[in-house]
Amino acid sequence: MAERAWATAQTLPQVWEAVYQRVTPEHTCLEIQDHDKLHPVSYRELNAKIQCLTAYLVHQGLAKGDRVLILSDNSPNYLAFDLAVLSAGGIGITLSRQYSHAQLRAILHDTQPRFALLASYAAYRQHAAFLDDLAGQMETICYTDRLDDLRETDRVTTLASAIEQGKTYWRTETERLAAVRASLTPTDPATVVYDRKRKSLVGVVHTHATLLAQLRLMAEALPNLSPGETVLSVLSPSYPLQRYLGLYLPIALGLKPILLQTVRTAPQAIRTCKPTHVLACPSLLQALLRSWQQQSGISLKRFRRAWAQVVAYQHRRLTGQKVAWLVGYRYNRARSGVFAPLQRRFLPGVKTVWCYGEGLSASVEHAFAALQVPLVAGFGLIETAGAFALNDPAAPKLGALGKPLPGVRLNDLTNGGELKVTAPSLSPGYWPHAPIDPPLATGKQAKTYNGLLYLED
Repeated sequence: MAERAWATAQTLPQVWEAVYQRVTPEHTCLEIQDHDKLHPVSYRELNAKIQCLTAYLVHQGLAKGDRVLILSDNSPNYLAFDLAVLSAGGIGITLSRQYSHAQLRAILHDTQPRFALLASYAAYRQHAAFLDDLAGQMETICYTDRLDDLRETDRVTTLASAIEQGKTYWRTETERLAAVRASLTPTDPATVVYDRKRKSLVGVVHTHATLLAQLRLMAEALPNLSPGETVLSVLSPSYPLQRYLGLYLPIALGLKPILLQTVRTAPQAIRTCKPTHVLACPSLLQALLRSWQQQSGISLKRFRRAWAQVVAYQHRRLTGQKVAWLVGYRYNRARSGVFAPLQRRFLPGVKTVWCYGEGLSASVEHAFAALQVPLVAGFGLIETAGAFALNDPAAPKLGALGKPLPGVRLNDLTNGGELKVTAPSLSPGYWPHAPIDPPLATGKQAKTYNGLLYLED
């Protein structure tokens, strides 16, 4: 792979600056797939938003270490919001719609954000009650083309207005902005991540250094990818660690990510953009399979029966059991009658599906094996900023989580036991002041076999 422009970057804004210096500004940086329409975003357009928002936040009093809440569905503004917050010295708190009201209130009370950035008017309406709770200490910036519905006040500003004011501040406050950029260090917190699936809400802190370490680990683990290749990101930017792997990493590698508004638009995006790689997480892979079944016209009963036959065949093969003639016959019929047509219609030209995170089920792996599209699984946790183990892209092993990435150390699991990990991307602690001392005890039972990591049931 060609020398990376961001090889010496110490912070995430420096990654973007290094990439921007080597591209043609008018070229497309990323695209948003919204139903049948593609919305391209050029490097110049994105960079202008980042600069103006950074200047606006700094002028409005965002201090280093202040938290900024980002609420939205998938949007190109996510990347601009995130990089502007980081460039201004802030810490991003990004949440999805899936949090309950009680969880949202707890997170807002826990982090006390200084600003709220919303990439849609719908998000503003949905969270208006929570934003009002912090109206005395938080300014809201909202993207909307419905100015009649959103009336600007001293606490609510439209994104267009913030950008317009930021253009002036970028020119008049150059010294102040330069001082902010110079003050950023690798150990500064960049984001606080909450996992809604945990019983208690605990914020995991990641610094510029840990997030950059994750990007570099994954960049080294990926095969040689040609600059300009299209990558379909079936990942939600509202989940910070998915945003870094689904947007930051492809852009830093010179690829062109396509960001989906909803999983339902995946078939249109694949037909229109012809991506060579798909990035997804376990839950979204299941959603893709369900969506393809519905759009293909295959009955749910037939699809489930074919899926069960594929799982039965692969389970026997992987566990060393004898594969009876009838099981093999049913597998071949399921593959040729259901999964091969799905592959031709929904995954034409796709070389690899990459899946990071925990929760990937064996049945989903078996389904993609029947589709005959390599599914490269990786395993990681919020505390490790994403994957710390990854399958061999050239020959992924079904059921395995892969080998530890360079610099990652695991405890001896030859005879099984609790998985403990030390990684360059390991979080320094929980918000606000609870340190994580490596190795991290994951609570997962695992074993190693032939150098590969496996989770135990």
